[in-house]
Amino acid sequence: MKIAITQRVIDYRNGPYDGLDHGFYSMFDSHQLVPIPNILSQFKTSYITDSDLIVFSGGNSMVEGDWQYNRQRLVVEKHALDLALAHNKKILGISRGTQFLTMSLGGSIEKTELHKDDHKVYYNDITKTVCSRHNELLSTLPPGVTELAKDPQGYCESWKLENIGCVLWHPERMEDHWMPDEITSLAGLH
Repeated sequence: MKIAITQRVIDYRNGPYDGLDHGFYSMFDSHQLVPIPNILSQFKTSYITDSDLIVFSGGNSMVEGDWQYNRQRLVVEKHALDLALAHNKKILGISRGTQFLTMSLGGSIEKTELHKDDHKVYYNDITKTVCSRHNELLSTLPPGVTELAKDPQGYCESWKLENIGCVLWHPERMEDHWMPDEITSLAGLH
């Protein structure tokens, strides 16, 4: 399977760099990864049209004014999402990618101190400790989503809507890369 994946922007010494967490290479080890550059002039429509799955990854902040906020990445991701939706592609949101998809589809996020470290989520009869490194929670969800997992305070940590599946944690940093069954099935990652 061909997987297009967005990248975080890392500001370091001589300027910005695009980067992927090394965990994605093991999480998607039997698939072809196509990193999407955070430069709109370098974006190729074929990144989306030729891929089976589009992953909106973690890293950076969705909160304007935050030191990790990156407008250039946001512009590229909005373009990628528009194309993915227009071509009815399967979409997976991870951490910041979930925040991006939540906001793009009509939901909202808010700052929190709850999820800076690993924490439990509840999914059906399963309690799972997930790798969490974010400062925002999903305060409202897009219309029509199905909640799949919640944190101990009852906030949504995973949702699904048609061909879009999201997790607010980092499965790529977990040894078993765990996500709810509905998400792995939708993404074709059985």
